[in-house]
Amino acid sequence: MISIVMAFIISIPFVVLIGAVAMPEYLLMSTVFISGMCLLGGQIGLNALAGTMYPTFVRSSGAGWALGIGRIGSILGPVIGGVLIGVKLSMPWLFVCAAIPGACCAVTVLALQAVVTRKSAREAEPELRAGKMSRPAFRSGSAEIARS
Repeated sequence: MISIVMAFIISIPFVVLIGAVAMPEYLLMSTVFISGMCLLGGQIGLNALAGTMYPTFVRSSGAGWALGIGRIGSILGPVIGGVLIGVKLSMPWLFVCAAIPGACCAVTVLALQAVVTRKSAREAEPELRAGKMSRPAFRSGSAEIARS
């Protein structure tokens, strides 16, 4: 999950930079490429994450709903952009506003990671109390090594 968060965090300054600074064409194209790579990479990571967050019996429905709700942003994004252009928002501020969804995604994935971590700790707690997990295992490469 941290790679998804990092993709969105890296995209934020590059999206802002597109509208903030007059730059030569090759720098602009490089900035657009990096911001697009990070935003699209983060989006693909979210799609994969949606498939892992749901129990098996509802996985296809859950991932489908997640993708469907994500389409709302695809519809509202251009509408909001048009409204901001209509109120004569300056170019730098337009791109600051365009970076906000990436920041929201990063914060949301961090919150999701905290929830998943807390849930897995809660699920493991009764097993630890009951003594079912006698020797904790540490993963080293592809082999598991039990500590004695």
